Amino acid sequence: MPISFRVDPHRRLIRTTHVGAITLPELMTYVGQLVEQGLFSHAQLIDGRAATLQLTAEETREFAAQIASLRAVYGQAPVAFVAGNAASYHVAVDYADVGVGSKPFQVFADVAAAEVWIELSGGEASRGRKRANRRPTG
Repeated sequence: MPISFRVDPHRRLIRTTHVGAITLPELMTYVGQLVEQGLFSHAQLIDGRAATLQLTAEETREFAAQIASLRAVYGQAPVAFVAGNAASYHVAVDYADVGVGSKPFQVFADVAAAEVWIELSGGEASRGRKRANRRPTG
């Protein structure tokens, strides 16, 4: 399975792992699972180091629009994405630029920094969108 996740109910945190090529249908299936399980409003730490996001610019806009509409219904929480390569980094930054609005979203090169940011965010969605802090190599 290219996308798997586990839930830390005490921290209201979803730890997600991406493996291999990640496409729009796989992302939408993942989001559907979160909605179905009542987890969409939880903070997310997405580890994409073993994957490559393979979305076109149009697919990135489409995904951002879908997420924005779900956030309007289910609420917002911080999302940290750990990119494992330049391609995924650029898709994640494009996603942030086109659609996350006031939702805290940040791209990282390592999990430890992402965990600190999630901890400091404390689920406060009103802080606004964050830009990527480090570019991964590769």
